[in-house]
Order: sequence, then C-alpha cells, then structure tokens
Amino acid sequence: IFGLASILLVYLLVNELYDPKTALVSSLLYATIPTIVIGSRIVQNENFFIPMWLLALFFVSKYLRTKKTVYRTLCAVICGLLILAKIPWIAAAGSIILIFMYLKRYRDVFRFLSIVIPIALLYFIYGFYYDSHLFLNLFGFQLNRYDVGFTSIFALFQKPYLVDRFLTDGWIYFGWFAILLLFGDIKKHCVILFAFLSYFVVFLAGIPDEAGHGWYRYPFYPLLIIATALFIKEYFVKNPLLTF
Repeated sequence: IFGLASILLVYLLVNELYDPKTALVSSLLYATIPTIVIGSRIVQNENFFIPMWLLALFFVSKYLRTKKTVYRTLCAVICGLLILAKIPWIAAAGSIILIFMYLKRYRDVFRFLSIVIPIALLYFIYGFYYDSHLFLNLFGFQLNRYDVGFTSIFALFQKPYLVDRFLTDGWIYFGWFAILLLFGDIKKHCVILFAFLSYFVVFLAGIPDEAGHGWYRYPFYPLLIIATALFIKEYFVKNPLLTF
C-alpha cells in the first residue's frame, strides 16, 4: 500500500513542480525499476517515510504556488509526526527549512518550526514519562552508533545492497549522475535538490555502513528517479544521439 502510494505521490509532486509528461515518466520509472519495486515490499520504516515525505514536499510546493497557509500547516504536521516515527526523519523538516531559507521566506521557517518542534518534543515527553533512565540510556546507545564519515557514501556505489545482498541496478547509478545535473539550475529544482541534500546530510552523519541494511538508501530513490525523468526530458529527447 505504501509502495503504491509512493508511485501516486511521485506523480503528484512532479506534476506540481514541472508538468504532466515528466510526472508520468517519473511515476512509470518508479513503478518498474527493480530495486524500487522489490525494496517497496520490504517492511521497514523507510517505506513509511517515503510517501509521507513526498506528501510533505507536495504540500510545500502547493503552498509556494498558492500561498494558502493550510498547505504549510499540513506539511509541518507531517514533518513533526515523522520525527516521532524515527529520529532520522528529521530530514523531512530539514528539507522544508532549506527550501524556505533558500527562497528567503524566514517567517515561514519560524511558523513551520512553531508546529514541528512541539510535536517532536512529544518524543521526549513520552520517554521521560515511562522511564527516563531507560530512555536516556537507549538514546545514548543509539547516538554511539553514529559516526560522521564517508564510509556509507562510498558503500552506495561499492556495495549496491538491495536489503542484505547485492543488486546492481543501472537506473540507480544513473540517478546519481542525473541529480548532479540538476545543480546547474538550483532555483528551478530547489524542492528536489534540497530534499536530496537534507537526507544526504542525515545519511552521512547518522547512517552506519552496515551490511544487510540496504533500506537506509531507499529515501534517495524517488529523488534520483525524478532527476532521471528530468534528464530524459531535457537532454535525451532533445538530442538522443549526443546523449548516447
């Protein structure tokens, strides 16, 4: 169900940001690329995060276009609740903050955080209410797992884990190439790029290189595939011979 929802939300997000043709290509790719098809069937929190994050990005895109504050509020509520689902999902809130900061919408940052922070604090209230000693010990134990380094980044290319075994998928490798091209026009692609950068920072700082934990990479995939669809539209269709 979450996998199907992600396909639909990829379409809605890209249609909101770009155009229906690019949205159709993006959703078709997302629905058929082997790594994503198989990965979306794995019962991991990442597959809950992806559609919720796409929905938050869709709402912020709607807000930027329509200026209706209800969309910003819905986006903030989703981002706050995602932190309760898993601490690294602070990446969702981070992506929205980066978008607002880039567009110099500082009031929007404040109003967004005024909703996200109180929701996120429920995590600590919950922990201290039930057992503060256990909560702090577990929190410290989890923090000790995290080590800022490039090992996990290198592993993205050296060890193409699907879950606990290798699956070399050219679409995923090409997605990394395609998303780098988007940096040529940051303003046009700011929603996709700042979402990518936000999760990249979390992945760099908080995701250990652990064999058999390939699902940590899943949140990158919708962004890589959207970048691939944009490449097909902007480069391949215009000059397929040169692209080849």
